[in-house]
Amino acid sequence: MTDPQTPAVPRERDPDLVNAEIALQRAALRAREKAWRHGVPVVYSEDGVIKYEYPPTTNESRDEHAST
Repeated sequence: MTDPQTPAVPRERDPDLVNAEIALQRAALRAREKAWRHGVPVVYSEDGVIKYEYPPTTNESRDEHAST
């Protein structure tokens, strides 16, 4: 049995997981782009609540490109 009072020994990070968060963010962005290209919402769960992220309408996307 381990003693809860002893300090934890720092573990070396798993090389397979070092860039996992970056890869997940990149995958989420690609999923959004693909969904929006096909005109369907992105569905995800945040804090136990199912949320829908709808693609911008054509007028909104035109306004964004015009202002940049």
